Amino acid sequence: ASGQRLEAKGEGCVRLKTNNGKSVTLTGVLFVPQLDSKLISVPALTARGVLVQFRRESAALVVGETVVASIPKVGKLFVWPTQQ
Repeated sequence: ASGQRLEAKGEGCVRLKTNNGKSVTLTGVLFVPQLDSKLISVPALTARGVLVQFRRESAALVVGETVVASIPKVGKLFVWPTQQ
Protein backbone atom coordinates (compact mmCIF):
# COMPACT_ATOMS: atom_id res chain seq x y z
CA ALA A 1 0.00 0.00 0.00
CA SER A 2 1.39 3.34 -1.05
CA GLY A 3 -0.79 5.42 1.25
CA GLN A 4 -2.36 7.13 -1.77
CA ARG A 5 -5.98 8.22 -1.29
CA LEU A 6 -8.56 7.57 -3.98
CA GLU A 7 -11.93 9.28 -4.24
CA ALA A 8 -15.16 7.39 -4.85
CA LYS A 9 -17.10 9.03 -7.70
CA GLY A 10 -20.45 7.39 -7.02
CA GLU A 11 -22.43 4.73 -5.16
CA GLY A 12 -24.94 2.19 -6.39
CA CYS A 13 -25.85 -1.48 -6.79
CA VAL A 14 -24.15 -4.21 -8.80
CA ARG A 15 -25.75 -7.52 -9.79
CA LEU A 16 -23.27 -10.33 -10.42
CA LYS A 17 -23.71 -13.90 -11.63
CA THR A 18 -21.62 -16.25 -9.55
CA ASN A 19 -19.70 -19.30 -10.69
CA ASN A 20 -22.57 -21.54 -9.50
CA GLY A 21 -25.14 -19.72 -11.65
CA LYS A 22 -26.80 -17.67 -8.91
CA SER A 23 -27.24 -13.91 -9.03
CA VAL A 24 -26.01 -11.77 -6.16
CA THR A 25 -26.80 -8.08 -5.77
CA LEU A 26 -24.28 -5.96 -3.88
CA THR A 27 -25.68 -2.68 -2.55
CA GLY A 28 -23.79 0.39 -1.39
CA VAL A 29 -21.06 -0.28 -3.95
CA LEU A 30 -18.58 2.57 -4.39
CA PHE A 31 -17.30 3.43 -7.86
CA VAL A 32 -13.58 4.28 -7.80
CA PRO A 33 -12.43 4.77 -11.42
CA GLN A 34 -8.71 4.80 -10.55
CA LEU A 35 -8.76 1.17 -9.35
CA ASP A 36 -7.64 -1.46 -11.85
CA SER A 37 -9.48 -4.20 -9.94
CA LYS A 38 -12.80 -4.44 -8.17
CA LEU A 39 -12.53 -4.98 -4.41
CA ILE A 40 -15.09 -6.33 -1.97
CA SER A 41 -15.01 -5.29 1.69
CA VAL A 42 -15.39 -8.26 4.03
CA PRO A 43 -16.60 -5.99 6.89
CA ALA A 44 -19.24 -4.52 4.55
CA LEU A 45 -20.45 -8.04 3.69
CA THR A 46 -20.58 -9.20 7.32
CA ALA A 47 -22.42 -6.00 8.34
CA ARG A 48 -25.15 -7.11 5.91
CA GLY A 49 -25.40 -10.59 7.42
CA VAL A 50 -23.12 -12.46 5.01
CA LEU A 51 -20.84 -15.05 6.61
CA VAL A 52 -17.42 -15.19 4.94
CA GLN A 53 -15.60 -18.51 5.50
CA PHE A 54 -11.93 -18.59 4.55
CA ARG A 55 -10.12 -21.86 3.86
CA ARG A 56 -6.62 -22.59 2.58
CA GLU A 57 -7.54 -22.50 -1.14
CA SER A 58 -10.98 -20.86 -1.23
CA ALA A 59 -13.50 -18.65 0.53
CA ALA A 60 -17.26 -19.02 0.68
CA LEU A 61 -19.99 -16.39 1.02
CA VAL A 62 -22.87 -17.82 3.03
CA VAL A 63 -26.32 -16.31 3.55
CA GLY A 64 -28.41 -18.25 6.05
CA GLU A 65 -27.62 -21.87 5.25
CA THR A 66 -26.87 -21.23 1.56
CA VAL A 67 -23.43 -20.84 -0.02
CA VAL A 68 -24.05 -18.09 -2.56
CA ALA A 69 -20.48 -17.92 -3.91
CA SER A 70 -17.32 -19.98 -3.77
CA ILE A 71 -14.21 -17.88 -4.33
CA PRO A 72 -10.93 -19.59 -5.31
CA LYS A 73 -7.56 -18.38 -4.09
CA VAL A 74 -5.28 -17.19 -6.90
CA GLY A 75 -1.78 -16.47 -5.63
CA LYS A 76 -2.23 -14.35 -2.51
CA LEU A 77 -5.73 -13.12 -3.39
CA PHE A 78 -9.22 -14.57 -3.36
CA VAL A 79 -10.56 -13.83 -6.86
CA TRP A 80 -14.31 -14.03 -7.35
CA PRO A 81 -14.98 -15.36 -10.87
CA THR A 82 -18.10 -13.55 -12.01
CA GLN A 83 -19.98 -12.61 -15.12
CA GLN A 84 -21.47 -9.13 -15.20
